[in-house]
Amino acid sequence: MKPEHVLTTKAELAALADPVRLLTVRLLVTREATLTQLAQYLGLRPSALHYHLKKLQAAGLIEVTRHDDTGKHYRATAMVVNVNPAMPFTEQADLSALPPEPMQRASEQRRTGAYLHLSDAQYDAFWQEVQDLHARYAALQDPEAPRRATESVALTLPDPENV
Repeated sequence: MKPEHVLTTKAELAALADPVRLLTVRLLVTREATLTQLAQYLGLRPSALHYHLKKLQAAGLIEVTRHDDTGKHYRATAMVVNVNPAMPFTEQADLSALPPEPMQRASEQRRTGAYLHLSDAQYDAFWQEVQDLHARYAALQDPEAPRRATESVALTLPDPENV
C-alpha cells in the first residue's frame, strides 16, 4: 500500500465523488474485504457494489489482493487520497488566476512516516514513549505561545514489500 494517491484527472475525481465509493475506499484503507462482506456491511446488493468496485479499480484506488474460496479480496491502494490542485476542470481554466500559495513554515513541513519492523512488545514500548512525550510537552505548555495541533498515529499496516 502506497502512503498517498494523488488524483490527477477528472475521471479519478469522479470515481471518488460517489458516497458509496468514498466510504468503500475508507473501509478498505484499514482492512481487506470481499465483495460479499462489503455489500453486507453497506447494506447493498452485491451486484450494485460490484459496479462501484469496478469504477474504483479503474481509477487505481483499490486493488485485488488475493482470490480464494470466499472470493476476491479488495484493499485500498493508498492510505491517503489527495487532489492535485493544478488539475484543470475545463478547457477555460486559468491556473494562474489565483495568487501563488504562501510558503509553508518549516514547522508545518515536519510530517513524516516510516515503516518499522517491531515485535508486539517493542510496539507497545514505542507507543508508550510517544504518549509520554506528549504528556511531557503538555505539561510545558506556554499560554502565550501560538496554538499548534499535534498528531501522533501508530498504525499496524501490511508491509508494502511483502504484499
